Amino acid sequence: MYYFDILRAGRALKTYTIVLGSILLVMLVTTPFSRVSHSNESVTINGQSVSGALRGFVLIHQMGQTIHIPFSVLCAIAAFAGILFATGCATSLSRFNKNLHFTFTKPVSRERSTLTTIGTDALTIVAAFAIGLVFALAPIAIVGLLDRLTFDLQSLAVLVLGLGIAYMWYGIVQAATSAMRGGSGIVLGLSWAVFVVMQGLQHLSGDFVPPVFVWIIHTFNTINPFIVMNQMFETIGVADSAVFGPPYVQQLAVAYLTALVGVAIAVTLRKRMAV
Repeated sequence: MYYFDILRAGRALKTYTIVLGSILLVMLVTTPFSRVSHSNESVTINGQSVSGALRGFVLIHQMGQTIHIPFSVLCAIAAFAGILFATGCATSLSRFNKNLHFTFTKPVSRERSTLTTIGTDALTIVAAFAIGLVFALAPIAIVGLLDRLTFDLQSLAVLVLGLGIAYMWYGIVQAATSAMRGGSGIVLGLSWAVFVVMQGLQHLSGDFVPPVFVWIIHTFNTINPFIVMNQMFETIGVADSAVFGPPYVQQLAVAYLTALVGVAIAVTLRKRMAV
């Protein structure tokens, strides 16, 4: 069981890394280097004129020296990639359910088996965040602008809340699919649609619909990952003194508590499943 979980996590991270690497490769080949490299502007290095692709790198480096790059922005990119990865892991329990007649006859309690899978997923999601951050930093490093990075409290706040959102979404989907023996992919896809639609209805007022309907929307949106994600992105522009203010702490608590409740529900439902 443990070995299978490790193999599954390794395959997921390998696929994730290949996808991110492909996106980075496309970025490097197409934009912005190909556009800048065809510029007629004269560029020199140590008095020697350069041309072609190298010109593009040099020009971007020169332009980048006039700006500061907030590390929190790169953290947000890595967090978003990690959240996407987490949703892909969120049906791991239901995928095991196809072999319940084998899984639940092992000399291991159901709770331990379920928590092993969830724990493996949790560590894999952290690894996905780290890999995402490396790929977010890669273009900056390639053009030699790492010295333009600025580090602040927002970076830590974004990563902590982003990880909470990943676990939050993971817990919700696991709770909804842990007792299913098939079709969990449909539930995962519907979660995206439902969360997006409910976020769009967040600012609906009682002037147009019954107040009870507005109350239901607002109540549901307290555990809507997209609503919490808005707080994550808004954190980037907050002053250092207000980063960990009440709005942030509230959304952080909602994210991690929702994740814990979702996992608890998933473990309970799976414990009661009939083989």
